[in-house]
Amino acid sequence: MIYIKCDSDVSDVKTKYSKTLTVNGKKGKKISFSHSWKNKNNKRVNLKATLVIPKGAYKGDLTFDMIFDLENYALELYPSSFTFDKPVILDMKFTHIDLSGFDLDSFDFTYLDGEEEMKYKRVRINEDEGTIAVYGAVLHHFSRYGWTRTNKSKYSVAYHLLTANLNLLNCSFFRS
Repeated sequence: MIYIKCDSDVSDVKTKYSKTLTVNGKKGKKISFSHSWKNKNNKRVNLKATLVIPKGAYKGDLTFDMIFDLENYALELYPSSFTFDKPVILDMKFTHIDLSGFDLDSFDFTYLDGEEEMKYKRVRINEDEGTIAVYGAVLHHFSRYGWTRTNKSKYSVAYHLLTANLNLLNCSFFRS
């Protein structure tokens, strides 16, 4: 088992931004989000996202949660594993983030809970601007989506960002 020990109070650090929505799948809907926050270095970071639920994506009303992970630049959609009759489309962009120290040529936007191939129109990663974005990501079901290495490594950008954030907070990993 791995534990995380922190020598500072991190209770005021907000790491998630979430919305609960109800959408009729027969009608469909385009949902847009915008959120800004200051990271642990007191730098302004921005999130913009759009989820397009096409007409006929599923039957009836569905209440679901969109949870944006503000530290690992990922998205969790619940109820997990809910499958669509027609896929939904996601655009998601984070700006003004610190991407230094990453081999950005090896990162891609993907499904984080398995080996499923992810399709999208394009991905944009710009270290100088501090931007990571995906456009036209095709989601066949609700789950976790985010950035990972394309070499199929088990260590994702989320792991590296978590490690960097824990180090900033004077935290460390240890095994029992």
